[in-house]
Amino acid sequence: MVGPDLRGAPFTNAQVAASFSNGDTSFNLTPVGTSSGVFSGTWTPQSVSPQATVTVTVSAPGFPPAFTQTTGQVTAGATPLLAQNGTANAFFSQLGGALAPGTIVSIYGSNLASGIAQALSAPLPPNLGQTSVLIGGISAPLFYVAPGQINAQIPFELTAGYQYQVQVNNSGALSTPDSIQLAPVSPGVATLSGGQVIAQRYPDYGLVTEDAPAKPGDYLTIYLVGMGATDPAAGTGAASPGQTPAQLVTQPILKVNGNAIPIGFAGMTPGSVGLYQINFQVPANAPDGDLTLMVSQAGMDSNTTVLPVKQ
Repeated sequence: MVGPDLRGAPFTNAQVAASFSNGDTSFNLTPVGTSSGVFSGTWTPQSVSPQATVTVTVSAPGFPPAFTQTTGQVTAGATPLLAQNGTANAFFSQLGGALAPGTIVSIYGSNLASGIAQALSAPLPPNLGQTSVLIGGISAPLFYVAPGQINAQIPFELTAGYQYQVQVNNSGALSTPDSIQLAPVSPGVATLSGGQVIAQRYPDYGLVTEDAPAKPGDYLTIYLVGMGATDPAAGTGAASPGQTPAQLVTQPILKVNGNAIPIGFAGMTPGSVGLYQINFQVPANAPDGDLTLMVSQAGMDSNTTVLPVKQ
């Protein structure tokens, strides 16, 4: 859209907004350059409508508002659609929350894939079926794809402190990009559906449950994502080394019932992609009951989970 002023010159200080009769959120168009008077924006309809009107309103200092309307239909299509702020830590979903390089994420939306497919081994592929994902312009390794959800890994090559775009390609159709903010770490702890931490005993790897609670003195392993850089460095989409376990560069703090306890090991789970673990011993003085367990790393707190303990 070009907005000339009364002398025939383009507006350079105008505001151009688009609104939609089908209930989609309105937004401001972005100027193309600093002097062209051209504004652009991409609308990805969120709902089907037999008749939809797009209203574009232009306002500029010293001039009355002007508008134009276009009416058409919004029909169902196969174009992938990303949910707004729909890329989240796979173990600690926070709307719009920062994510770390290397984090396993769930990407939500519709028409993201034509069917269900999952990776069977590492290194993870950049394509599953006809679906691929770009994060910050880099192909993201894929664990799983389905029409409504993709599980992928944020590339380690991206830099914390910056914002990047996520875009899905399904059979050649591209989604409108969605943005994510990267931070050095964004810890999330794996839990069961009720919020109980997924913890395994050492050395038999038995799962801690309400029916088989941990005991004071037990050695446990919990699993996490989003814990950032390791030494040696982990590769994007690659299985972490087993001979020399990759330890965390930024050490975490583990709290049980609000009290920090010693950590035996914190780093990548050998042979896994993007999965971290913390090994620790349940305190000898731990009381019976459902105790809280959470991890803090560089000032970022994980989700609060439940650890059942009984003498």
